[in-house]
Amino acid sequence: MSKVLPNSDSEYLESVFLDEDKLSTEQKQPSDRSQEILGTPIPGTGFSNVPCSGCGAILHCEDSTLPGYMKGEKFTLKTRDELYESVCQRCHLINNNNLCLNVKVGAEEYKDIISVIKESRSLLIVMVDLLDIENSIFPNLLESVGKQKKLFIVGNKVDLIPKDCPYYLRNVEDSLRQACVRAGLDDYSNIKHISLISAKTGYGVENLITKLIDYWGIRDNVYLLGSTNTGKSTLFNIFLASDYCKSRIRDHIKRATTSVWSGTTLNLLKFPIINPEPHRVFKRRERLSREKQNEMETKLRREKLKFTEKLDYSDTVLKEEESDVEESGQELISFKGSNTGEIEAQVSEINEKDGKPSLSSFYEHQFVNVRWLYDTPGVIKSEQIVNMLKDDEVLTITPKKRLTPRVFILDPGQVMFISGLSRLDYLQGETSIFVTVFTNYKLPVFTKNLQSAEKFYNRQIKFDTLRVPLEEGHHLPPLEGQTFDIIGEGSRYSTADIQLSSLGWISIAIQRNKIITLKAYTPGGNGCHVRQPSLLPNYRSFQGDRIYKTNKYKYRFPDYEKQ
Repeated sequence: MSKVLPNSDSEYLESVFLDEDKLSTEQKQPSDRSQEILGTPIPGTGFSNVPCSGCGAILHCEDSTLPGYMKGEKFTLKTRDELYESVCQRCHLINNNNLCLNVKVGAEEYKDIISVIKESRSLLIVMVDLLDIENSIFPNLLESVGKQKKLFIVGNKVDLIPKDCPYYLRNVEDSLRQACVRAGLDDYSNIKHISLISAKTGYGVENLITKLIDYWGIRDNVYLLGSTNTGKSTLFNIFLASDYCKSRIRDHIKRATTSVWSGTTLNLLKFPIINPEPHRVFKRRERLSREKQNEMETKLRREKLKFTEKLDYSDTVLKEEESDVEESGQELISFKGSNTGEIEAQVSEINEKDGKPSLSSFYEHQFVNVRWLYDTPGVIKSEQIVNMLKDDEVLTITPKKRLTPRVFILDPGQVMFISGLSRLDYLQGETSIFVTVFTNYKLPVFTKNLQSAEKFYNRQIKFDTLRVPLEEGHHLPPLEGQTFDIIGEGSRYSTADIQLSSLGWISIAIQRNKIITLKAYTPGGNGCHVRQPSLLPNYRSFQGDRIYKTNKYKYRFPDYEKQ
């Protein structure tokens, strides 16, 4: 399985090198290992006007999140001629470490990059963050890529969505589809499939690959699109390591990028898609069936071990079984030459015939009539406040485990603060409402009266009470609010959600036919949206007993979570 380099140094530090449960708030500096991988950006050096020979992005060492970034230690020592033979850090990582570094571009530049798709018949995989659905969808995408384009919508981070009922995934999928329709992504029946996956755990990815093979095959190229922080590059890495990619190329991907892929101006990374010939599809289904059977047997062993406590049912997998699975995966790969030695022998034969090195022409020969999967840079959207935050602030707001919903009761005239990045005012109404907070559990929640709210915020923002932002938030725009009127549909279920940009969302349960007025605040007023119906309406699944003399309820572990 390939690895991914997340969106920031600190996120990579936590996800790869540290136990997240042991990570303290003082551990905010990137590790030496992270520094070694990313190198040192040197702002002010300017751009070179020399394209990366792998992806075509202009080489520089200004910012590690921009296309074409090269370690400052290397960039400043290379001559112009040497730069022409170099690759950016993103291509270097994917060539040598099977890692993909997320890069991001502005919305206007992004339109220029993907406009090349317009004249093709390509399939588009559109990645969406399920924790920030409305803000991670690129509105009016069809204007840039073509109105008749076929789309696969992929909702990522499903592993972080709590289970409020047995059919919660169906509700999430319906909500995702509706959001895409509102954003104009299905004006011409463009959406052909919706997948809910976890690029982090791999959940749902095999089914997505199967759908890509069955529905699309190699009819034309495939493009992977999405905004920053959706997990797009993580999915690209999984595809690269799967039997969706011509895997023999992985061993020689560096030579391929510096020959066949050179000269492109698209700022895109790509790999060749495997041809789904019948024998490959058959063997793939065999492997998936075997893996499913092994999974069922493992689950059964665990249940028997739990009730019998006999070591005979311990959760172990024989090495022979693992070897069989690995070998079956390799059988799916087709490339001229069954191993590295045979490939090099063919290269030598070509060299002897022509009397000169022709490695690039050898690879070009392999890629005749090949279809490609392209990874595009992540677009920066102003609605996502995560793009305004520092690395350690991103680390604080980003959940690493399934969300733990917190239920509160709010009276008219009360204010709720969720960290220092959001605020909810209950301005008008005749009755109490139930508010369920779906954010990282580490973010503190405070409720105050409207009269004392401003004083409380101005005082506590100077300390660590609100956790984020840091340094009194001088790098962020001030909190600005949007007002929403919501009509209740009954207090047993949540009527609507209010998306709080990259933080997550809150759901609101109101007595039937009661009208209330709420005002939601985020930095600069970015990313606030009302969503109806609610994504997870069964908030009572998480509602335990009320905590004495507070407006907060204990968390109740739903039976559905155990499934």
